[in-house]
Amino acid sequence: MKSFSQVLLLSASIIGGGVKHSITLAILLVVTGIGINAHAGSILQATGVSTNMGSIFPVIGTINQSGLSTGYTSLVDDFDTYIATNPTHDHGFGGNIWGSPHDIRSGYLDFTLGGDYVIESMAFWTLDADPSSIRQFKLYADDNLSFSSATLLGSYTALNSPGFNPSSVQVFSFSAQNASYVRLEVLNTWSTTSYSTALGEVAFEISAVPEPETYAMMLAGLGLIGFVARRRRQQAA
Repeated sequence: MKSFSQVLLLSASIIGGGVKHSITLAILLVVTGIGINAHAGSILQATGVSTNMGSIFPVIGTINQSGLSTGYTSLVDDFDTYIATNPTHDHGFGGNIWGSPHDIRSGYLDFTLGGDYVIESMAFWTLDADPSSIRQFKLYADDNLSFSSATLLGSYTALNSPGFNPSSVQVFSFSAQNASYVRLEVLNTWSTTSYSTALGEVAFEISAVPEPETYAMMLAGLGLIGFVARRRRQQAA
């Protein structure tokens, strides 16, 4: 990681090289800074959730970390590092999940992210070997809760391998997209005769965010360009 003083020393050492070289250096500093000084993709806990499918088990159970074998700190913990620990989810006999009323097998859940973020994947805990588990679904992103200008993030099929509680995490990725709200559209469950629709927990991954030092290097590079340009004009006068 380059310190701010190292940036200034590097800048000063090539001032005699002219504006062209200065611009090249500034670009290199910005690129290098962004590549090194960035928070890795963090895990994000939605701040709110609603559904048009109704509830026999409260929908808040999908975002409150109830049932997770290991909790996380939203916007702090690294997403990949957390997922690598293979956190599982225990349904708690309905106490840690959301479930729709009888015979409701399609509809949507809307997640409020609590701000505008660049998201790039979703962690998803379903109910293993349960016919009410979500099978196929679509994800949408938007900047408003009415989803009037929604962007389709992708269509997915969740696994439902024979197994027992607790459930393992699944991760569904998509192209990075700005979002304040995410809609999970449920297309079907694992059985056309399932009692209802059920979901354990979801969380999101937000893209890397540059650290303040990166912006300092960007400003230093831009300042260098202006300084050298003024110096050359004065010398030419």
